[in-house]
Amino acid sequence: MGNNYVGILVNSGTYRGIPSGKPKQESLSCYEEAGKRYGITPCYVRLADLHPDKKEAVAYVKGKYGYVRKTVPIPRVIHNRALYFRKESHDRIKELVRQGIQIFNETNRYGKIVIDRILREEPEVIGHLPDTMLYTADNLKLMMQRHDSLILKPNNASLGQGVIKLLRYSSGWKLYYPAGKAGVKTAYARAKEMPKAVSAFTSHKKYIIQQYIPLAAYNGRPFDLRVVVQRDGSGQWQVTGIIGKVAGAGRYITNVANGGSVSRIEQLLPAALPHFPVQELKERIDAVSLSIAKRMESKLPHLADLGFDIGITSQGEVKFIESNGCGRRYGFLKARMYDIWRATYSNPIAYADFLLRSGSGESGGGENETGCQSDLLI
Repeated sequence: MGNNYVGILVNSGTYRGIPSGKPKQESLSCYEEAGKRYGITPCYVRLADLHPDKKEAVAYVKGKYGYVRKTVPIPRVIHNRALYFRKESHDRIKELVRQGIQIFNETNRYGKIVIDRILREEPEVIGHLPDTMLYTADNLKLMMQRHDSLILKPNNASLGQGVIKLLRYSSGWKLYYPAGKAGVKTAYARAKEMPKAVSAFTSHKKYIIQQYIPLAAYNGRPFDLRVVVQRDGSGQWQVTGIIGKVAGAGRYITNVANGGSVSRIEQLLPAALPHFPVQELKERIDAVSLSIAKRMESKLPHLADLGFDIGITSQGEVKFIESNGCGRRYGFLKARMYDIWRATYSNPIAYADFLLRSGSGESGGGENETGCQSDLLI
């Protein structure tokens, strides 16, 4: 197997966009820039083209005149940037690992309740977790007794899909639910009627119930933070960057895909929390995020590239919301944080180089300045 190839495992939709050099949600030029820096050739491959019983695979590789499909040795190190939901796909990845292929972020999505249970065993983290339970009618009644506001969300979903908010009133409860372009719709119910009222949303998939985090607000709109935590060229965890996500007008979900917007924390934190120094808050966010990453790594296989949604309350408390193993990186690009955006691509290549050197004793190449283009489709 060739030592200079590092695989970028992508789904079919991304793969189809590679010939144009502009696949969905990825910047090939940033991978290429990092590859030149470390003497590595990124190759872009689908799981269907990786066969555990073969030594070669067909992949896209950057050539003189663009990206071409060619047969390459199956890379000894692969960065997984795809989501798989079928057991056969996970079985194939496990078989590749058994054959000696190092696949980091081997699994990119874990149920939110699984992550919550793992983190609750870590004393350094537990104080930063909202009260969380798997949804049942009885658990909903219990959580309604404990808290005045709740969030219900699918156990396996992202982008704010299907998230419901419940808020206690003197005469009952108010239910908020997303309604597409219409924004947010509401309904009212007495406490004993609420399990039936939410069953229309929760009956088709597994949900969790979470204590609502009273997020700090910017211009009257709640915001949270996306914190990217990655392993670098030394194999250690680091916080690569933080971007704020501000809810759209009248919304309680901060996701950009649901009407939210991105802002730099240097703009958000002083306005929302003027009595808390920005650097002090950032250090606390970094410390909590690194503790979470290390705890997850201790229980889950081959993690190296994570995105955390972190909330800051109006009292300056740091709260973990959820994790993502295949996070979109374009928020930094939208906020014109170009150096951090590039780093979210270069760190996985640097870590791949670390794995190659750790396994073979070889070192990566020297520095090579090149241009990383803003070639994401936004």
